[in-house]
Amino acid sequence: MDMEVSPQELQYILNSVLRRTKNIKFKELSILLCHNIISLMDTSGNGKLGFDEFKIFWDKLKNWINIFIQFDTDKSGTMSSYELRLALKATGIQLNNTILQLIVLRYADDSYQIDFDDYLNCLVRLENAFSNQKNFLDQRLEMSEHLEVREVRRTSRKCSGSGSELDPNFIPNPNPIEVNGDPNF
Repeated sequence: MDMEVSPQELQYILNSVLRRTKNIKFKELSILLCHNIISLMDTSGNGKLGFDEFKIFWDKLKNWINIFIQFDTDKSGTMSSYELRLALKATGIQLNNTILQLIVLRYADDSYQIDFDDYLNCLVRLENAFSNQKNFLDQRLEMSEHLEVREVRRTSRKCSGSGSELDPNFIPNPNPIEVNGDPNF
């Protein structure tokens, strides 16, 4: 036994557990959602959840279930857009009105209610998006710091000439390094 959970195994496990969970309306989790969950949680990049990754996801899932139940104030087993806004905020996700309206249009049924599997799908996709954005910004910051270090080294080499004399041909660059026209890169 490989002790790793594939998307198909995750789908089977989650559907089995969620069918027995009270206070939520639930259809069935799709294989696409299970792939998205693995994409969010898989730190090894092998397309499966190892034991520790599964445990972290399981804790998240329990928290998301509790938040769903807590903010389903009318106890309908579904969420209205108002309840969804409060639930997302409780998970640490705060969205402007336009984005929330788009999410409701995407995930709600004809009565503008969101059941648990759509709520979970929404959370996983938002977490993936924020995780990817954070990774992008972290890489951009790291690249910016690397470029600043190179500029400092280049400037200090030009300033240090032979011995302690300044290079008479050195003209300091008054403009910071710009990448793609962005001085803050």
